Amino acid sequence: MFLIKTLLKIRILAVHFLLTIYTYGVTLTSLTFPTDRGSNRTFTSNLNFNFTKSFTPQLGKRYKIIIDFLTTFRNVNNLGRVVDWAYHNLFYNDATKVYGFRHYNSNVYEKGVSAGATNSGEYFNWKAAKPGNAQATGVVDPCTLVYPAGRWRMPTTAEFNTIVNIPNGTTAAIRKSNARSSDPVRYIDIRLGTGTFPPYDDYTNGLPMLMLGYRNVGSESLTNYNTGTTGDAVLYYWTSNETSSTTANYFRVQNSSDSGSLMTILNPATNLKTYGFNIRCVRNRSYVYQPNIN
Repeated sequence: MFLIKTLLKIRILAVHFLLTIYTYGVTLTSLTFPTDRGSNRTFTSNLNFNFTKSFTPQLGKRYKIIIDFLTTFRNVNNLGRVVDWAYHNLFYNDATKVYGFRHYNSNVYEKGVSAGATNSGEYFNWKAAKPGNAQATGVVDPCTLVYPAGRWRMPTTAEFNTIVNIPNGTTAAIRKSNARSSDPVRYIDIRLGTGTFPPYDDYTNGLPMLMLGYRNVGSESLTNYNTGTTGDAVLYYWTSNETSSTTANYFRVQNSSDSGSLMTILNPATNLKTYGFNIRCVRNRSYVYQPNIN
């Protein structure tokens, strides 16, 4: 959700050396992060961090406490499989050279053109290093480039089945389609809880997926992007499954109105790797975090 490497380093001045310190802690009374649109998100409740790794201060040495803030995920446990989904879409900002996840589930981003500093950056060729219709396919899993590198990856077709097999609904839906008049982008929401998921509203307490259509081959024009109340709106997500040297699997959801509960889900589907689809990363559960202590 955040654009920066949210790494906090705290230096410690020891007032008494050769005395082992067994427990220590840090309290942050306020914490502010810049989001992907330039606005700030501020946490005002105290954040307490307690540590139990003992050390003995030595004269002339400095010590650091490193607190690294990592992007959250939403856990889906279904069909005997546990998948940790990124909360929003992968994007790349060509001006800042940052890979990250969108902060807002809304139509606040300029759509279409992929490479500019103020543009979407969400339409990727299959396993391309960057968004954009001219990017080579099969180069890298771009999810692995989100900080910290290797913590995220593209989902498999089988992992998308954990969403496909969640029941549909209409009102207190587990899986529903929606749109708000003040923000007409169409989306579905895999409801994972009740109430709100701060700072988001009760429409997004789950796994929201924007129906952003797709970018055409060799072009930045979009198809099946529809903010109207009627007609088809469709979402497309790449999977990591390759089907040939030129094609790969993707996940597709289509609905015919902004309030309808009827959705057509296709998983897997296959298409050319040069189409621009969105990417929803999943957490790499085998990843072992290694802090950067430099």
